[in-house]
Amino acid sequence: MGTRATITVYGEGESYCLYRHNDSSPKKVFAEMREALRFAWPLPRFEANEFAAAIVCASKRPGGGHVRLSNGRDDHLDTDYHYTVLALRSGDDKENHLLLTCFTRSKRAKCGWMKGEQIIFTPADSEAVA
Repeated sequence: MGTRATITVYGEGESYCLYRHNDSSPKKVFAEMREALRFAWPLPRFEANEFAAAIVCASKRPGGGHVRLSNGRDDHLDTDYHYTVLALRSGDDKENHLLLTCFTRSKRAKCGWMKGEQIIFTPADSEAVA
């Protein structure tokens, strides 16, 4: 349960980073990101700063702590995971899908981060949680 992580939400020329103090396994984080869809603009609309705020809203617990804004992934050397969120444009209809990617910290020196699980949220996922 002590796993720490950062989450970076990317938009058009901007990014917003969050720090999670614990419970940062892919299963838990992906579930909370799905929950964040309830607090965000329905897809296909996507604004990185607004979705980062929705993640905080979906992740906060009574008493504070747990999730907060951060200056960036490299400010936290004790993290096990790093997640990225970015909007993908799909075809001519310009429909946004969200690509969530999990990276795990390599245990070997100088290897950095290794790409892991990915999931995609579609506009249908937004409708399902509304």
